This record gives sequence, C-alpha cells and structure tokens, in this order.
Amino acid sequence: GVICNAIMENKGGTVGLLLIGHDISKPLPCRYKKLLKGRIDYRGNITEPVDKQQIVDSALKMKPYIDALVISSVMSTRNPNLELTAKRTAAELIGHVYCAHTVSNHLGYYQRTITAVLNAQIMDIMKNFIDSVVKVFRSKHLCCPIYIMKSDGSLIPPECAVKRPIETMFSGPAASITGAVHLSGMNSCIVIDMGGTTSDIGIVSNKKIPILQDGTKIGSWKTHIQSLDLSTVALGGDS
Repeated sequence: GVICNAIMENKGGTVGLLLIGHDISKPLPCRYKKLLKGRIDYRGNITEPVDKQQIVDSALKMKPYIDALVISSVMSTRNPNLELTAKRTAAELIGHVYCAHTVSNHLGYYQRTITAVLNAQIMDIMKNFIDSVVKVFRSKHLCCPIYIMKSDGSLIPPECAVKRPIETMFSGPAASITGAVHLSGMNSCIVIDMGGTTSDIGIVSNKKIPILQDGTKIGSWKTHIQSLDLSTVALGGDS
C-alpha cells in the first residue's frame, strides 16, 4: 500500500535519467533525461563506448534538480558494462546512482527503464517505512525477524526491499490472498480484498494463484515486476 500509493500520487524523489544507445520518445515517469553515446549489439558486444565527459556534463546539469540518477542502456541485460561505467563516472558527482539492469534482468528496454526510474523514486519512502517498523519493534522489545511481502506473494528481508521497493507495490493484495487461502483451508476460491477506494479480486485454483509473468501495470506504467494476477474494480469501503 505504501509503495503503490506513492507511485500513484507521484510522491518520492525526483529522478534523472541517462539513456545509452537509444532515445525513448514514449512517456517516462521522470522530467529530466539525456541520451548518451554508447551501443551494445544483441550478442552483448560493445560496438561504441560511452563518452565519460558527456556523462560528467549531463550529470552536472541535472544535479541541482534531482535526488537520484538512473542509467539505462539498450541490451544491458546482455552486457551491463556501459551502465556500470557510466555509474562509476556519475557517482563521483551524484550520491545516488542506479543501473536499470540491477532492477530488472528482462529484455524490454522501455519497460526496464520505467521499472528502474519508479524504483529509484520510492527508495527513500521504503527506507523510512522500514526504519519506522524497526523502531516500533525495538520499542516493544520484539526480536522476531522482519520480512516484507513482494507483489508475487513471496517474502524478502528489509535490506532487499530497500534496494528494490518496486517489487512490493502490490504486497497488500498479495498478503490478503495468501492469508485467506491459509486461514480458510480451501483449495479453490475467489478472494476479494476491499480497501477504501478499490477492491482486488483473485481466483485461487488448487491453492495456486496465477502470476503475471510479463510484468504488471501500475497506473499508466507497465513494469517488469511480477505480481499475482488480480482484477481491480473501483469499489471500496469509502465509495
């Protein structure tokens, strides 16, 4: 809920974007972007290196206006070296620099870039959220381990959630469905998670919930993040 709401309400940090190899003319969830030199072929061979001076100039221009910088290269899932080289150069000027291939290892330059930008936007929100949870646990003298649920129903430790908060954006409905299956003891059922404004509906068959393998959509942004296959309707407790 925290992450999903932050993206829907466009909260979080301001992200700059350095693209390598090909510009993106489609809409992106960031205001500042720059196309850099550099190219990788489909085999993963570097056919044109990055220009370090161009990276420095671009980073310096964006620095006063951004909180984090994302670097995304065509074919970085085949060879991440252009992204890594650009990151090392930009990190000397900007504190928070992230490579798209570390957020998604799937092919699809546009969706991978969107996923990486959204992830960078909400990292501080997730860190503050987890810090608050840890603080409450300590105040209550609770020593049990903490895990965060991902959108696909699996669990990750807090340190992983801070690095890839985008993976938890549908953790609420995922927790509701997995919890309902466990508590009801039913193998097949329809689970409805009604919130304040929407209701998420999932179909369970033989204790299995289908997963969207090609990535899920949040608002108008299609990402590479896997999530449970849910249907959402605009009907909630406050409707």
